[in-house]
Amino acid sequence: MTQPDLAARLREGGVEAWLVEAVERLARDSGRSLDPYLTTVGNASVLDDTRASCRCHFVRIDPQGNARVPALINMLTDQIVDYCIPRSRIEEAQGHLERTGSTDKILQLQREATSLFTKIKTTGEGGELLLYALLEIALGLPQILCKMSLKTSQQMHYHGVDGVHARALEDGKLAVYWGEAKLYADVNAAIDAAMTSLAPFLLDTGNGASQRDVILLRDNADTGDPELQAGGAA
Repeated sequence: MTQPDLAARLREGGVEAWLVEAVERLARDSGRSLDPYLTTVGNASVLDDTRASCRCHFVRIDPQGNARVPALINMLTDQIVDYCIPRSRIEEAQGHLERTGSTDKILQLQREATSLFTKIKTTGEGGELLLYALLEIALGLPQILCKMSLKTSQQMHYHGVDGVHARALEDGKLAVYWGEAKLYADVNAAIDAAMTSLAPFLLDTGNGASQRDVILLRDNADTGDPELQAGGAA
């Protein structure tokens, strides 16, 4: 579709309905659930004097009374290609499978995704992968910036927020969600640390902490949808 065709469609159909539909298609939550691995305790509560909602999840217990941590780890391991590899490259591998019947390209992406994780013992990348699953599967918020693929060294973490996801609102605006993961023994300390890390982004007026991630989002967002990509660049 050419750029004038896209512009005409936006005018005729309304950007709101078009954008909402296009972004919803990106979510990988259809038919999937974290319920076998996590249990939600209580209802989401909105913190006083804020628009922040708080949800609490615990790892499920199996019939023998053991936390299902190994099952949770296996599930997260199965997400690494979706988490680490840009959507356009995944779609290329899927197209190769459809044309040839061979999974070799998909397995190549699996090896590449595995190689992106650091070997540092104090890494928080496991928590970042769990954050991805919570946002993508539990909340249906598609990842729009695949930051793991931007790493320049396996022994380094990428900087900035730990996840960039999005949702199209009914008024046609695009809501961007900046995620932060913390693995702490004390939950209150983890929440404090996460809020401290996010505060510069929440308070930023556009030229501070969030500017680098906004630039990365502008230059590296990969939706796997050429039409949506063109609309975002317009």
